[in-house]
Order: sequence, then C-alpha cells, then structure tokens
Amino acid sequence: MRLRKINNTYHVCFNAEDGTPMSVDTGCEDYKEAKAIAWKSKAKELEQVAKATRLTAEIVSRIVSGKELKIEEALGQYAVWASKNLVKRTADSHISYAKKWAKEMDLEIKPPSAVEDSDVFDWINSSENIKASTRRVRKAAVKSFLDFCLNKGWMLSRPADNCKIRMDNLKHTQKETKSHKSMNVEDIKALMKVADPFWAMAIFLAANTGLRLGDICSLEWSCFDGNTINVWTDKTNKRVSINLPSDVINNLCNLPVSNPDYVFPDKREIYLDVSRRAGLSVSFKRLCKKAAGESGRSSLLGKSFHGLRSYYAKNKKGGGSSIKQIAKDLGHSNTKTTEVYLK
Repeated sequence: MRLRKINNTYHVCFNAEDGTPMSVDTGCEDYKEAKAIAWKSKAKELEQVAKATRLTAEIVSRIVSGKELKIEEALGQYAVWASKNLVKRTADSHISYAKKWAKEMDLEIKPPSAVEDSDVFDWINSSENIKASTRRVRKAAVKSFLDFCLNKGWMLSRPADNCKIRMDNLKHTQKETKSHKSMNVEDIKALMKVADPFWAMAIFLAANTGLRLGDICSLEWSCFDGNTINVWTDKTNKRVSINLPSDVINNLCNLPVSNPDYVFPDKREIYLDVSRRAGLSVSFKRLCKKAAGESGRSSLLGKSFHGLRSYYAKNKKGGGSSIKQIAKDLGHSNTKTTEVYLK
C-alpha cells in the first residue's frame, strides 16, 4: 500500500491479486492528513481483503467510508429503507428487533464491519425464556439489517448466515409453536351478545372469512365486489378472495359510512399505530372475559381473536373444502401451516 498524488489529492494505491492497480481517493491534498485517514480507515486491511477477493475500487471505497459509520446511524438508514420496501408489519418487527439487538449487545457505537458471528449467535441463543419461533424472528430481523449493511458496502461478511438456533438448549415448551384455542359456535354466540357494533361485525367477518384482526381493521369499501371480498393481507402481502354469505353482505350494507375509503377508519388508525396496536388484542380479551362471565362459558378465557381463523378453517373443512382451498383462503403458502389450524 502506498499514497500517490493524483489530480491534486492523495490516493491509497495497491495491486489486487491479479495485478490490477486499485486506488481509493482520500480527498486530501495534504500528505500527512491523507496518511492519517488511510491509517484510521484500516486501508492495510482493505488491501489484504482486495487481494483475497479481488474487490473493485468502488466497493473498497464504500467500505472505507463505512468505517466512520456507527451501527446506530446505520439503523436509522435501515429503518427508512425497511419502511419503504417491507410489508409494514414486517418492517416494524425488524426495526424493533434490530435496535433491541444492537442495544443489548452493546454495538450501537461500533461500525457494522465490527459485527462478529458471536454477536448474533449469543443474542438469538440467549438464556431468556423465549420460544424458538421468537428466536427465528429475531434472527430474521438482524439478518435483514446486516444484509442491508452488506449491500451498502459497510461490511464484508454475513455473520447471521453462520448462526443457528440451538434447539438442544431449549425446553419442550420453548420448541412448541404457539397454539391458538379455536372458537366454536357457542363461543361466538356468547361474544355477539356483549359485543359493541365494531366487535360484532369484526367477529362476524372473521368467522365467515378467516381474516386477521388487522386486515379487518384496514378494510376498504373497494375490497367488496358483489358477494366477494378481496383483501391484500397485511402480514404476508398476499391476495385472498373469499365468497361472502348473504347474511354477511346484509350486515355490511347496514354499516354506517363515516369514511369514503375505509370501513373502520378509527380502528385502522389504532392498528397502524405500533404503540396502540396491542390495545386491540387487550380489548378483545376483555370482551371474552365479559362474555365468559355473563354466559358461564369459562372456555372463552384465554382465547384470542385468532381463534376465529381456526373456527373458519374447521368450518370449511367440515363443509367439504380441501385443505389447499382453505390454505388459499387463509393466505398460507404451505398447507402444513393450515394443518395447525385444523388440529
């Protein structure tokens, strides 16, 4: 490695493994200043990397610039990118977990290139009593962030790719997937007796379409086409198209129109606010508790809105629908996921 003045500024010059001359402009006209920058950016290390991988001058330049970038700053840029390019629910989850990882692993003021395999492995395999499924989500979030950094040229490796979740260190309950207790006809009747207009319609829709609560909150009037409802699901961004029974259509026709675009504008606003979204689930659990108290159906306690998706799946199965059709209705890519709902 050597410094050479080219067009009034000093460049870090070296040869790649095949002898190709490579250089990185320091932007400095003063030799001492250029030398200090070259040392601070660890240009000698870059020279070795370039010889081993035949990096282009453009990539080397990007890595040099990334030496001054801190992970907390990179997370800010990642948040902007994720919000524009990922499904909102996924973006919110990835951003939140990536920030949590950086904070808990004390990496916020380090550059992305300083991340090692152990920084990812130790976090996703922590001793916390969390499920394997949550650990997989954690890994996916960190991997997404680190891949973003790699594509930006701020690092040279994929640390998350080398890390596996140690299932042998987990208890049985941690390995088991979360099960949602299915609703039944009597549960639904008890809920409808105590539900306000929104929850009554939401329960009715979920039981007859299998839609998630978030998708119901975000429903647009344009989703309805005759006796069919067409929805781009928020969680997986997949389009589901479901035929509606006549009684559902009649109830929809009786709904008051407070917004020209959205069926439940107030609930949509709550759902889109990450800090308030959980309140919807809490409200439904309170509704279940109230229904259980008035009907004596203690089985309602501990059930969630997701149980209505299981009800829909089982009801369709009982009506003769194939598992492939049910999977399509629920927006599942794999029928194995659907099988969980049918248990």
